[in-house]
Amino acid sequence: MKNKTGIINKLFIIVLLFSTVFTSFVSCDRDYDEAEVIAAAEKLIKKSAIIEDILFGEGLSPDPLDTNSSVYKEVDGRSIQSYEQKLGEEINDFDGLRTLITKVYTPGYADNIFLGVLYGSVDSHTRYYGDVRIEQDINGKDVERKVIMVDTTYKRKKTDLVTYDYSTLKVVDVNGEKITVSISITVTKDAGTSSEKTQKKTVEVDLIEDATGWKLDTPTFAVYNEDQDKIKELENELNKR
Repeated sequence: MKNKTGIINKLFIIVLLFSTVFTSFVSCDRDYDEAEVIAAAEKLIKKSAIIEDILFGEGLSPDPLDTNSSVYKEVDGRSIQSYEQKLGEEINDFDGLRTLITKVYTPGYADNIFLGVLYGSVDSHTRYYGDVRIEQDINGKDVERKVIMVDTTYKRKKTDLVTYDYSTLKVVDVNGEKITVSISITVTKDAGTSSEKTQKKTVEVDLIEDATGWKLDTPTFAVYNEDQDKIKELENELNKR
């Protein structure tokens, strides 16, 4: 009986140790200050919305004096100045835009954007990375200056107006170094026209902190979902029965 008790006690200790190690392993989520994360998320989403307009929306305007026959036209300097005022950051040329993007997005996400600028790509989640409106070019008069070029035939991906309710920002998940926040948004299709329609959504955005601060690891723009309208119409019909 004594031997059995000793064996049971040993087994209990082993199970307890395994449980402690396993709990430590699965509970390796980082500590964080929620107020700091929320403040960082708000700041980054605001900048991201403007940057995404440059990359995926109407963005920077082509220079009307550029008579090049190519679909790519040199960017209008006044347009750059307008976006610099909105962002509170200097852009100047393509490298300046690249630097700005790396301040807002994680290296992995930023790399995907720039790989796409060169080659054009869409990932498996249909998030548009490379199919962007701008291109880089070397000015013939000054090979050190990388000029931003605008695709005048670009079919923009950011087509709808998105407004963010920053008062709804909250942390919803922590997975290792990645923190996910949710925010309520309103997506407006055909804004300012007689056919204007709006949708309310809650979206999630991932943030990761590195040595220089918090960065976004996901896009922040959204599009109007016609299927959502169809589902709502169906629900209304069912509720009437």
